[in-house]
Amino acid sequence: MRMAADASVINDADNNHVALEFITLAKAVDGKPVGPPMGEKLDAHLDPDKVAIILHSGSCTAARWSSLPGIHRTLCRGATA
Repeated sequence: MRMAADASVINDADNNHVALEFITLAKAVDGKPVGPPMGEKLDAHLDPDKVAIILHSGSCTAARWSSLPGIHRTLCRGATA
């Protein structure tokens, strides 16, 4: 999953804290889920070099999930504390 460059996902007042949640759901062609949602959370304090990369060119997650065949929708949102 690729995220555009965006400063709003990094809390610089809290030592460059970032908290994101990635969720994906596989659906059949008729729109019905073919399995449960799968996800992953990222909760970290980034060093200045990583902050600069995200602010300049965005970020990309290399997470790989094994899920059922189907149409996939993936959501990335700021995780709540």
